[in-house]
Amino acid sequence: MVIPLCIVGLIAGTDGLFLRAVPLEQRLISHNDDIRKKAQQALLGQSSEQKQQTVRRLIPALIQADPLARKWAAISFALVGPSAREAIPSLLQNVSDKETEVAQAARVALTEIGAPDAGQLPILIQALGNAHEGVRCEAAASIARLGSNAEPALPALFQALENKTSFPDCFVSTLVDLNSFIPGIETDLASRLHSANPVLLDHTLQVVQRLPVKSPPTLQLLLDVLSQNENEDIRQQAAEALSLRHAPEKGVPAALKACATLSANAQVRALAFSLFRKQSPPLPLAQKVILHALHDEDAGLRRSALEWLITQPTWTRSFAADLFQELHDPLPDHRRLALEALYHVAWHGRDHVQTIALMQRDHEADIRCLAVRQLVDGPRPAAWRPERPARPPRVDELQSPRHQRRSGRVAGARCRRRRAQPQDCRTCLSETAGAARTRHGFSSDHDPDPLHRRRAGGRLARLRARRLVADGAPGAAHGEARTAGAARPRTDHRDAGDPGEQSKRSLDPCRRCRRTASPRPDDRGSR
Repeated sequence: MVIPLCIVGLIAGTDGLFLRAVPLEQRLISHNDDIRKKAQQALLGQSSEQKQQTVRRLIPALIQADPLARKWAAISFALVGPSAREAIPSLLQNVSDKETEVAQAARVALTEIGAPDAGQLPILIQALGNAHEGVRCEAAASIARLGSNAEPALPALFQALENKTSFPDCFVSTLVDLNSFIPGIETDLASRLHSANPVLLDHTLQVVQRLPVKSPPTLQLLLDVLSQNENEDIRQQAAEALSLRHAPEKGVPAALKACATLSANAQVRALAFSLFRKQSPPLPLAQKVILHALHDEDAGLRRSALEWLITQPTWTRSFAADLFQELHDPLPDHRRLALEALYHVAWHGRDHVQTIALMQRDHEADIRCLAVRQLVDGPRPAAWRPERPARPPRVDELQSPRHQRRSGRVAGARCRRRRAQPQDCRTCLSETAGAARTRHGFSSDHDPDPLHRRRAGGRLARLRARRLVADGAPGAAHGEARTAGAARPRTDHRDAGDPGEQSKRSLDPCRRCRRTASPRPDDRGSR
């Protein structure tokens, strides 16, 4: 016994002799840490062909009785990487090993090896029916790595949807991953949403819920399940697939309204809004949906809401404030649609008029034209129309000192306010939309388009004539001030000799205002 031990010690002490005497596959599963580490370094230094030969000789070690040998054999395959594809079927069997370290090493090796060969697909399909869940999951993950070459495995995966016992989450991940490589998977899944089998419907909804992008037909089928199914669990899964936290009440209007307003997916909100519009709901039911769509971050949904309001002119009065906010939208089409929707709405304040007037500075020519038409031809509330007394004042009221003082203050303040503006005929149209537009300097006279300038001039002329006819020759407020004995009309000696100038002055509202005002400094100097 002494001589053999000496021989073994001599071989172990000489590295070159030991490496030639002991094969590499035996050193890789050795119990000695130093020998195993040196063998792993030698394995990493081999070429691709040498690694494949080593893998073939190391595969029998996976079925040895020694668990340490099985563990280090799997670790060696993980070090080899993709060149160890031949060991995938044997590693799948080791995934269900009783020893935890062996099973974990086999999973790591399968992950590091990556996609298997296409010729190994029948073995992987057979492993999908293994009794051990770990083996089924690793086989499904290996099938998912095949990509478009895994199409023959789809029938086995779809058949697993009807399994009542268990449908592991790894099968869901495999179908979701293969959906991006193989066309038609989403269509096959959507066809199963009509099934009355609750198990099949439950497993199908689990897969559809994980799909990153869903087609409109699939979304419409999910809406049908959400609004018509009797099972609350199924409806909750359909709601989660539609990016809803909770399932709404049963019914088509309630489901569409919830998806159009509460869904986190813009595609779902747009589809639900279009389907909700086809239902032709009344205003009380559609008001919340339209308000949410007008303030939605999705541009297409905002456009759909504006187009709906244009077709319903009687509804626009309820959304006037929101439509005025849409005039500041960065997209020119949305601003144009908002102006068209506001054409039948009366303005409700000075801020709204200024907003409409600002649209004459828009970069788009059609928006500027719409703004001019809105200011001149659009409806106006009573607050912006010329105020007329309900009855003419009595003689005793006109002769009272209090009325004379009040009339003089009102006329003087009105003329001072108008005199502070640029002396232009447009500034005297203070009670109309055209005056509100020109008072702030928003005029189409400087529009680069000559057609717009010509249209704006014609509208202003018609508006000025309408105002003169409505007020009469002297005007209500100015006639009242003259009757009360306020400042007398002053005659300009520069225009006294010209009858044409006098007639022009009698029709010019600016000159009519100027007659009731106190003389300006330059007038005093001329006199």
